Parts: sequence; C-alpha cells; structure tokens
Amino acid sequence: MNRSALSQIEELLDRLSLDEQLRLLARVSQQVHTTVHRHHSCVEQTISMAMDQQIQDELHRIHDEFLPTETDGLEVM
Repeated sequence: MNRSALSQIEELLDRLSLDEQLRLLARVSQQVHTTVHRHHSCVEQTISMAMDQQIQDELHRIHDEFLPTETDGLEVM
C-alpha cells in the first residue's frame, strides 16, 4: 500500500531533533514565501497587461479582424 508523501514526512519529522525541525521549518517557510511571491507577481503582471491600453487596442483589432468569421459554417435556425 502506498503511503502519501505527507504521511511519510510526518513520520520522519518525529525522528528529527528540535534543531533539525526548526531548520526544516525555516526552509519550508522560505519555500512557501517564495511560491506565494511568485504567484502574486504573476497575478500582478496579468492585471497590468489586462489594463494596458496597447494590449487592449491589439485585442480589439484581433476581435474586429476575426468578427466576420465567427459565424462561418453555422446555419441560422
């Protein structure tokens, strides 16, 4: 039977000394901080792009260019 990685880590955690647990906690905390920072940075960049007038203008041009083809091949019922 496969045990989850989390349950394996929890079991191994009990074997660590307090000093090792504290070092591990610091590493996990730093990793989580880095991951959250990357996520927020990506969200901020996406919002910035969505609000950029040049990007909005280009999206409107693309939409206008393909507008005539939206109903190609569709029958009107």
